[in-house]
Amino acid sequence: MSSEVRVGLVWRFAFGVGAIAAPVLAYAVTALLVDGHAKKEYFEAVSQILPVLLLALAIEQRYFTRAGRERAPESPLQLELAGRRLDNRTMARWYTLAARVYALVVLFLLGFGEWIAVEVLATGSSSTADLKNTAGSLAAGFTALIVSAVVGRNRPPTDDW
Repeated sequence: MSSEVRVGLVWRFAFGVGAIAAPVLAYAVTALLVDGHAKKEYFEAVSQILPVLLLALAIEQRYFTRAGRERAPESPLQLELAGRRLDNRTMARWYTLAARVYALVVLFLLGFGEWIAVEVLATGSSSTADLKNTAGSLAAGFTALIVSAVVGRNRPPTDDW
């Protein structure tokens, strides 16, 4: 394998890890930077925005359809890891696992923020931690949507509907 191909693979790997870590990083940074208290209207808005973000991501990435269980892109390269050759089937398993982990992390972050927003609306009292967590969930959701739009899908559209 040439050095150009290796550099390309390293950059693709780094970009992939960055794409998976971006929503978590956005959540953490936002939760650290936000301070204060929010009124009931903020939590009402958040409780409506987070499900819309989840639906947008589910439609964009096709989380809940058979077509959403993507196959790894075929690679003409003969990749080896720890002296073992990686075939397309092995790469597809890793690709599918990474996509599922990404979907679960984003789902957890959005669900956590939604749960906190609804809890605040039900109890009528909020704290700084509630504001930090809901703002972090919003940041994670929008970051995941941006990553989804930037990365996109490298396959032609299908008529699954």
